[in-house]
Amino acid sequence: MGKNMKVNLVTSLDKKDILDCLRLWSLQKTLLKRDFEVEIIDVKGEEFNLGRSERESFQQLFPNYTTVSSHQELVSKLGNDGMTIVTGTKAWKAKMINHAKKALVLKGIETTKYAYNVGVEGTEYGLLEKGSIKKLIQEFDSIAVSKSEDQKYLSQYYDKDIVLLCDNTLLLRTNEYDGIARKFKSFRDYILLDAKNNDPKLIELAKKVKKETGLKVICLDSGFSLKHGFQYENVKTSQKFLGLLKGAKYVITDNERSVMFSMIYKRPFLFVNEDTKGQEWIVKLLKNVKLKGNILSSAEDYTGVDQFKLWNGYALHKRLGEQKKGAYAHLDKITGVEVAQDEYVDAPTDILKKDCCGCYACAEVCPVTAIKMTEDNRGYYFPVVDKDTCISCGLCKKSCVIQKPRLVEHDKTYPKAIAAYNKDLDIRKGSSSGAMFPGFAKHIIEDKHGYVAGAKYDEDMNVVSDVANTMEGVKAFYGSKYCKSLLDGSYKKIKELLDQGEYVLFSGLPCECSGLRAFLKKDYEKLYICEIICHAGPSAKVFKAYVKYLEEKFGSKVTNVTFRQKKNGWQAHQTSMVVDFKDREPLRVVNRTNNYYRIFANDIIARESCTSCRFTHLNRAGDVTIGDFWGIQDIHPDMYDNQGASFVIINNARGAELWDMVKDDFEWIESSMDKVFKKNHKEPISYKIDRDEFFHRMEKGENINQLLEEFNDLKK
Repeated sequence: MGKNMKVNLVTSLDKKDILDCLRLWSLQKTLLKRDFEVEIIDVKGEEFNLGRSERESFQQLFPNYTTVSSHQELVSKLGNDGMTIVTGTKAWKAKMINHAKKALVLKGIETTKYAYNVGVEGTEYGLLEKGSIKKLIQEFDSIAVSKSEDQKYLSQYYDKDIVLLCDNTLLLRTNEYDGIARKFKSFRDYILLDAKNNDPKLIELAKKVKKETGLKVICLDSGFSLKHGFQYENVKTSQKFLGLLKGAKYVITDNERSVMFSMIYKRPFLFVNEDTKGQEWIVKLLKNVKLKGNILSSAEDYTGVDQFKLWNGYALHKRLGEQKKGAYAHLDKITGVEVAQDEYVDAPTDILKKDCCGCYACAEVCPVTAIKMTEDNRGYYFPVVDKDTCISCGLCKKSCVIQKPRLVEHDKTYPKAIAAYNKDLDIRKGSSSGAMFPGFAKHIIEDKHGYVAGAKYDEDMNVVSDVANTMEGVKAFYGSKYCKSLLDGSYKKIKELLDQGEYVLFSGLPCECSGLRAFLKKDYEKLYICEIICHAGPSAKVFKAYVKYLEEKFGSKVTNVTFRQKKNGWQAHQTSMVVDFKDREPLRVVNRTNNYYRIFANDIIARESCTSCRFTHLNRAGDVTIGDFWGIQDIHPDMYDNQGASFVIINNARGAELWDMVKDDFEWIESSMDKVFKKNHKEPISYKIDRDEFFHRMEKGENINQLLEEFNDLKK
């Protein structure tokens, strides 16, 4: 990425300002992760004497830090190598401006100059309006801010567009802050009160919450603690602040720093915004991430502890991730990081690689087997054509489901939605949800003497598509496998069986169901396509690397992975991941917090095409669509027993025919599409910026489990 190019971060840092220190550290960390050499150059402003421990904590954050007190020193430090980025909310202080003006303008420093997430404070407006300062501002190749009011003001003096970005603190993941957060073993379950002023209303609010919850109050202001029995913690370092906030049960605050890190750490909080001046940006951010309910215009608006709740913490995590997309793109632009250009797949399908879903239709349909599905360096399979063998018949392009998605056409009768679960509890316990697939498979094999196609593990723990004609063989297809399967030869084998007049049930992801339809080119009366609703298709390489790690750690070959074992219940926080080994007892871990499962659930290893999936919500490719009926305990409570429940979407007459054949084996009621998708996603997943960093580091050979753990947002 940065290939060790030098970046000078020029700032005027108030070491007492914990939020600004963390903003600077976040930017530094982001650049270091991208292989830049970073030096912090602090143009001296306010003197702040640090004690020994505080000084060591500061040096931990900024090991390559220096101060300058004149423009000559600044010139000497900058030199003519690398680039200069001026940053910080106090970038336009008088001393900072004077040194920068002389160093950057009058002395003609040739390094590229950027202003990144700079702020404008009230005392600085007069300085910026002077003619000489206008000249300084024009010297910057770009200026970026995090507050719209700063954008509006600076636009008066800068000829180019002022870029609006997220706050620097959102550039990093929670786990990266964990790396510096101080650990407090003796502090548990407390209310953290972080307020700028001795506001009696906040004191009374803290007392109310203390009385309501029975928890102690830890206060970051001695004025509160002395008079009201609160525990006082003198916070002079970023590390201590992060540790205290991370451990809080509830956070009460009237300032930006605790709001930002309550969101990052997903701590229940209330932001009391009585003094709105200068904090409009944080209100806008809270509204953008759907946390308007956590804002109190007055402490007197408090009605109960439920107001602290962060509704849908997982969605908050995703929304905060969305905030940093523009910031990463802007950093790539100003630092000259080469962003991979869109490239086409190496096959005559004429689609971009980022759109290819890896459905295998093009490779399977090729009459001269000129196209092979080949794994790339990130573990995704793409078509590659042998140009010498290719006869340019065009069948691959005609069969491409990106060029033309093969979808079921709904009419006035369909789709229909059903809530159901298998009456056989033993079968249901062995399945991920309501055991719909085993019921369908049993009918095809035992009643129709047909065949079932599904995904299983082979001897080397590759996830592969296979065909079975016994229920014993079908058992290998049971359960979710959070890895995209290899489909080599599957479509051809299914076609052979259909042409022989056999019944076939095909179970696959939506893009695979569409791929099969494209390959077959016609309808078969004895084919039933069962579409599994899909979260995303993860990298096979990452899964195999994790399996290898487990084998090396436990000294035995892995023979099976059950991702959602329901011994303790069906809900996401109750299921276990069970790893079977050849020569030792199975390993059982909590699924939700497992390193591999979390990176899958957070979409970091998802195939890029999943971010523009053509097969979501009403765009269905199966005769029936099945999946977990999340939220059924609230939607259809009579159908809930925490052993697993499914939805079935009947998409056409063929699906209705299949359902009519098996419905007596299930407990079921009619539902609706709105109810089915109330808790299931209707849209493609979003692209995660962390994806590029993860694969960059994986390709460099970092330990896979340590890498997965670093990206695990639920790591304890």
